[in-house]
Amino acid sequence: MNIGMTYYSAMKNVDGMFFDFDAKNPNLSPAAASFISTLGTLPFTGFSDYFYAHQKGSFCLDVGISYNILEDLKVSFIVKNILNNEYTLRPMYLEAPRTFNFQLVYGL
Repeated sequence: MNIGMTYYSAMKNVDGMFFDFDAKNPNLSPAAASFISTLGTLPFTGFSDYFYAHQKGSFCLDVGISYNILEDLKVSFIVKNILNNEYTLRPMYLEAPRTFNFQLVYGL
């Protein structure tokens, strides 16, 4: 059985554009918010909410189990991000949700 845990710290040094053009940013002046609303829905709307909500970083837990069926044949079952945590390592790029992998290895 394998268990792995990874901690990803909170994002730092994010480009100001992600905050300046976020229509949901509560720190925008009314004039700026009005201008941004005329641009339509931008892809990073709500980024400031996510950024401030995840200031403590994120944990990712992986679990796997393997069994040697024969000397040259091994079967494994691996679950990545078993807690299904939402995390990102850079702005606007959410990492993979929980994934299940079944692996069969035969050695020649």
